[in-house]
Amino acid sequence: MLMQMPIEAYWAAFNCSKMGYENILKIIDFFGCPKKAWEAPKKEITNIVPVNISLEQFFSFRETFNIEHYYEQVIKNRAEIISINDRRYPLNLKNIHRAPPVIYVKGKLPDTSFLHIAVVGTRKATIYGKQVARKISFDLASQSTVIVSGLARGIDSSAHSGALEAGGKTIAVLGCGIDIVYPRENKRLFDKICEEGAVITEFPLGTPPAKQNFPARNRIISGLSSGVLVVESPRKGGALITADFALEQGRDVFAVPGSILSKTGEGSNNLIKEGAKLVESAEDILEEYRNFEDDRYSSSFNKFDRDLGSISPAMKQIIDLLLGGPMLIEELCHYTGKSAAQLNVLVTQLELMGLVVRGEGKVYLMI
Repeated sequence: MLMQMPIEAYWAAFNCSKMGYENILKIIDFFGCPKKAWEAPKKEITNIVPVNISLEQFFSFRETFNIEHYYEQVIKNRAEIISINDRRYPLNLKNIHRAPPVIYVKGKLPDTSFLHIAVVGTRKATIYGKQVARKISFDLASQSTVIVSGLARGIDSSAHSGALEAGGKTIAVLGCGIDIVYPRENKRLFDKICEEGAVITEFPLGTPPAKQNFPARNRIISGLSSGVLVVESPRKGGALITADFALEQGRDVFAVPGSILSKTGEGSNNLIKEGAKLVESAEDILEEYRNFEDDRYSSSFNKFDRDLGSISPAMKQIIDLLLGGPMLIEELCHYTGKSAAQLNVLVTQLELMGLVVRGEGKVYLMI
C-alpha cells in the first residue's frame, strides 16, 4: 500500500524536475496545489506553459520519477522539505529575485525575528583571517545574531565555529544535496550545526558539489541575511559574488581590511574602497542595527491587537500561518487539519474583521 504523500513531496518532485523556477511556480499556482499540478494531464500543462525543451524533459521525468521513494529518502536523511508557500520559509529569502521554490533543511531554522548576518571569505584563509572570522562571529552570536555561511574551508568554517562556541545559532548553506557533507573534513561541524542551528540547500538529494552550484548557493547566503561581512578575499572569489548578490538584494555589505602585502586581502580592501563599511569588531556591524526589529511581524500583530478578544484559537492559527506569506486554501487545510468548508467560514470572519483578504486564489494577511 502506497503511503499518503504530503504536499511537500510534490514540491520536491517539481524541484527535482529542473524545469525552471518560473514554470514551476506558474504551473502550481494555476492548479492551486502541487499535487494537482503534478498529476495534471500533459495537455493542460502545455496550455499553461508553451512547449519547450524543459517542458518536454519534465514530462519524460514525471513518467519515471518515484515520488514515494524520493520522499522516503528525504525522511531517512532526517531532513524536511520547506516550500516557498510554507510559513516556515525564511521571509528574507522569500523576498529575493529567483527565491528557491523549495529548500531542504536539517536542524531547525532560527527565528527570523533575530538579526541574520552572513560571514564569508576565502577558502585559503590566513591565520589572521580565521581568527577574525571566529572572533567577530562569536561576538555577534553572543548578541543573539544568527551567523550565515557556506560550510566551506577557511573563513566559512571559522565563522560557524565561532557562533557555536558562543552558544549561538548558525545556518550553513550547501552547494550540494542535503545528504552530502562537503568538504568531508567538516562532518563534525556539519553535525553540530544541525544540532544547534540548520543546514539548508535548494539542491535535490544526491546533487554533487559541482562548481556551477556555488554562485546559486551564494545568493541564498546573502538572501537569508540583513548584511554580508567579507573577512578575507582575493580580487576574484565566491565571497565577492556573495557581496554582489547582497547589493542586488538591497543588503548591507561590510568588509574587514586585509594586509596590503597579501593577495587574500585585495578583494576586501577593494570593497572598502567602493563603499563597504570597514569593520574592526562586531560592534561596527551591530551599531547599524541598533533598532533592528522585524516589522513584518510587529506591524501584523499591531493590526489585529485591537481584536484579540474576538479571535478564536483557530483564527489565530490562520493568522500565524499567513505571517509567512499568502497561502492557498488547500495549503491552509494541510497545515490546520481543517476542511475547506471550515476554513472558508473562518476566513470569511477574518475578512469581515479587516484582517485578511482573498485574491488570485490565495488568502492574504492585511498589513
